[in-house]
Amino acid sequence: MASRPVWWVVGDLTGEGAAKEQAVIGETPNLAARLQTLAKPGTVLISESTHRLTDGHFEYRGLGPVSLKGWVEPIPAWQVLRTSGVESRFEAQHKTRLTPLIGRDEEIELLLRRWQRCTHGEGCVVVLTGEPGIGKSHIALALEERLQAEPHITVRHFCSAHHTNSALHPFIRQLERVARFERSDSPAEKFAKLETLLVRSGADADQVVSPLATFCRCHPMTATACQS
Repeated sequence: MASRPVWWVVGDLTGEGAAKEQAVIGETPNLAARLQTLAKPGTVLISESTHRLTDGHFEYRGLGPVSLKGWVEPIPAWQVLRTSGVESRFEAQHKTRLTPLIGRDEEIELLLRRWQRCTHGEGCVVVLTGEPGIGKSHIALALEERLQAEPHITVRHFCSAHHTNSALHPFIRQLERVARFERSDSPAEKFAKLETLLVRSGADADQVVSPLATFCRCHPMTATACQS
């Protein structure tokens, strides 16, 4: 079946200045509205195109083809269940084994030489920079694949355009991932997970659990203040 063209129009509807309203017209908002009528309270349904664009970022439950008013044929729909837990957009978009890295032998060899210096006790920091889409994440993950047989610990921190005012956001997210926080966890459950993680790592619980729990917003006193 040939795909239908997706179109929409955004324009002024009524009013002037700050009171001006925007009209969104076309197949995309119409499809969203039809799917909304099928969604149960507290759930999100998406179409095939949205599923294709976000695949890897979330976990879904396929609903199969559903009949919608205005569509001659049933269309596939998915219910969004939860975030997938992947650590980066690159990882979400490359869920299977990486394709071979082409034309980056020199960069990989340089990184491997720096790694060898580290294994002999010489500290080293490498900064990999470049334009978006040039392949920085691919190089980093390709290096990690090369080091699978060698003992090492991988620590990943990711910045976010939505948290530019939080300098510690990457560190906090790393703690939450390693402690396996779930969206449904209560503050007390998160605190217990964080405490277990830190104690298992050999940290002094009396010194570090409380301040780190405050950063992760799961400290009992912080949670009480937020609820009051």
